[in-house]
Amino acid sequence: MIQKNVHGIMNFLVRNRGRFNINEIARHTNISVGGTYNALKNLKEKGVLKKDVLGNAVFYYINLENDEAQKLSELVLIENREKTLKSIPLADIYANEIIKWKGFAKTCIIFGSILKTEKPRDIDVLFVAEKEKIKELRRLCLALSRRRNKTISPLFMTSRDFKKNVKGGDEVIADIIKTGIILWGESVIFRVMKNEQG
Repeated sequence: MIQKNVHGIMNFLVRNRGRFNINEIARHTNISVGGTYNALKNLKEKGVLKKDVLGNAVFYYINLENDEAQKLSELVLIENREKTLKSIPLADIYANEIIKWKGFAKTCIIFGSILKTEKPRDIDVLFVAEKEKIKELRRLCLALSRRRNKTISPLFMTSRDFKKNVKGGDEVIADIIKTGIILWGESVIFRVMKNEQG
């Protein structure tokens, strides 16, 4: 299990583009400035984070070239998934069905109203998949929608389109990564971030 402050900071940094100073990270993670400073210092010493100094300001970001940073980021996303699904029973029910389709997509993220309200209209799901797999995913979504009382509203993207949208700063995709539950494909998300930074 990852220390709480480290988990909060890494979850924030992996889901948000850019570089952030200590006060911004503390504010977004609800960790004290002192606790944030200590965790950032520790992560920087391990090579998990990098920092840029601009005048008096210090900005931190994930060292995407560091293997430990990748493993820690993926573990944080997995722990976050498990915690969130435990707290939202309806999301857990649908996630347990959708996870069976892992062979059809490289990445899958549940997002939207199912994570925000007890009575969502539909279940929003992003699939990053190859074109030849999308037809089968569409069929699976339709079949699950018929079996359950909520409609699956899929958003399909090829790996190329996903990379293009992340790199281009697409706000919808950024929000999905920021707020969604990544059912699988954490390493794909990390690789896209790495390519964007490189």
